[in-house]
Amino acid sequence: MRSRKLRALSGLVASVVLALFVCAGVSAQTSWTKYAGNPVFVGPTVSTAGPMVVFDGSQYRMWYNAGPDGSDIRYATSPDGISWTDNGFAVPRGDVTPQWVDTPAVIIDDGVYKMWYGGGTTAGGYGIVCYATSTDGVTWTKYASNPVFTKSGSEMHSGSVIKDGSTYKLWYHAYFGGSDPYIGYATSPDGISWTDQGVVLDQGSSGATDTNSVGEPSVLKRNGQYEMWYAGVNASNVQTINYATSGDGVTWTKYASNPVLGVGASGSWDAVAVMGPTVLIANGDMRMWFAAVNSVYGAGIGYATANPTASVTPTTVNAGIVTKPSSGTATFTITNTGGGTLTVSGITSSNSQFTVSPAPPYNLAAGQSQTVTVTFTPTVAGTASATLTITHNASGSPATVTASGVGLWSYQNWQATLRLTGDPAGDHTVIVGVAPDASDAVNLSAEDTLAPPMPQPPASWLRLLRGGQALSQDVLAFADARTWTIEVE
Repeated sequence: MRSRKLRALSGLVASVVLALFVCAGVSAQTSWTKYAGNPVFVGPTVSTAGPMVVFDGSQYRMWYNAGPDGSDIRYATSPDGISWTDNGFAVPRGDVTPQWVDTPAVIIDDGVYKMWYGGGTTAGGYGIVCYATSTDGVTWTKYASNPVFTKSGSEMHSGSVIKDGSTYKLWYHAYFGGSDPYIGYATSPDGISWTDQGVVLDQGSSGATDTNSVGEPSVLKRNGQYEMWYAGVNASNVQTINYATSGDGVTWTKYASNPVLGVGASGSWDAVAVMGPTVLIANGDMRMWFAAVNSVYGAGIGYATANPTASVTPTTVNAGIVTKPSSGTATFTITNTGGGTLTVSGITSSNSQFTVSPAPPYNLAAGQSQTVTVTFTPTVAGTASATLTITHNASGSPATVTASGVGLWSYQNWQATLRLTGDPAGDHTVIVGVAPDASDAVNLSAEDTLAPPMPQPPASWLRLLRGGQALSQDVLAFADARTWTIEVE
């Protein structure tokens, strides 16, 4: 057991994701706020670590490592995720794991609680992954043919399990020959027969927050993207919580500004290490529980809430060409790709020709979106634009969207008399154009082009008519006058 304890900072604590809570929106949760009253739970035994939390719709349930070296799995409940009541042992050591059990990963699958947990077969021996089920989360039945997953030559701990469609997916942490920690990945059709997919997240490069160790993954899938929060140990043996994303659960990209949750101030309850995150979404908010170290391992369980993140797409919209008195519209979307509640308190427009609906405020839970319609009602002809300033409670406020459009008057069935002046030599071709109103007589210069004093619609919209016949052009001799009808189709 001593060797396992020495590695505890980089590979002991478990995490979970409750597959029930999957939300929309491409997400990246990197900003967290620790609860001021941490730790929220300290168990009755020598060590309290490895929180694994699910929300069943009415209460929070936590299974955690307890006892010397986290040798057993205990159970606690809470109405709010902050005030916890310990309920005793859930899965004690024994059977094929006589030395220790730890790192529980739990999901609720069709009303059945399913747990995968790590266990030690001999003192100082390699860990294995075992399986148990429960109808109430309190009384557990261990699988008779445990273990369900092992790796030759590696010490293993369960990590995070989700059910993705009909496939169970496990991200575990392990050590090659008791060293070189990594995060691996395995899949199963039933949660019992597992196929190892190998290493998916390894130690970082020199100077990284996870140079010395990676472990304790907590994985969540939202809108087709996998998110992982995991423990990393740097070259100075400081352990923090880090973040990575993946499109397939196999190839991961680490967040460039890791860590996302660091240690506390000197002398605080989490001054030495934070580790073992478990992340879930409940009641619209993203929440994290984590273990910490001060002067001893297993100082208790901390709590953090996700900060909202505002994503605005697209940031440029165009309402098109609009003929007065009509209006044109375009839309953009505001999404809370973080956690917590994103409050959009106001949207202002720099140009009164552009308005938005619905009007703020909007309160968006994690993953929720609000589509905003921009209405362009031209009051003058020409190209118009506006800056829409969006004020919200997340980092980076305010956000902006640039809106544009073109306003036109109606030229339908307008008649203009055109007279050619200038060089008297030869005939000249008249190219169709548009003038501002029906009263103007326009003199063509030798350039032969009728240039309107305002933005011109596309040529495909215009028809030049003479005697009821549509023309693409017409020929006008010097000093001749001719009347055309110019229509906007």
